[in-house]
Amino acid sequence: MEMNELLEECRVCRGAAMLVNELEAREMPLGIATSSGGEGWSIKMQKHANLFDKFRVIVTGDDPSILHGKPAPDMYLSASDRLGVRPEECLVFEDSKAGCASAISAGCHVVAVPDRRCDKTDFWEMGCEEVLGSLEEFKGEKWGLDVDIRRMVGERKRRSRRG
Repeated sequence: MEMNELLEECRVCRGAAMLVNELEAREMPLGIATSSGGEGWSIKMQKHANLFDKFRVIVTGDDPSILHGKPAPDMYLSASDRLGVRPEECLVFEDSKAGCASAISAGCHVVAVPDRRCDKTDFWEMGCEEVLGSLEEFKGEKWGLDVDIRRMVGERKRRSRRG
């Protein structure tokens, strides 16, 4: 399978749509800092434009203002600047070690959501403040957010069982 075909098949992470919708409803500024280049990013997001349209800022790996990619802090510093917030006011959801290192070195708060095959201990040891199995586990109380995706998922499952 060709790379572009793989990119076209990218799926949204479990819980991502719920989380984005909840944060948008609370008027939280949303941004993305991705190592993907602009062309690859465009292909990935095609099927999910309704979700990604909710993000005010998208910084891609080939952005001319980014001198050093992840794990350097440049991408997160640029994203927070463009959002008009300080890095220490940012809550970052990351799936990779390089991305977590980047966000941590930028001064952001980091919630790691690594692939289930990864050792979660590594993410705790590098300084992530929370490590989740999926975004469906997110509870915003720790972060001062009235968002509980875990509860919402549970309610949805209960409703579907009732039929």
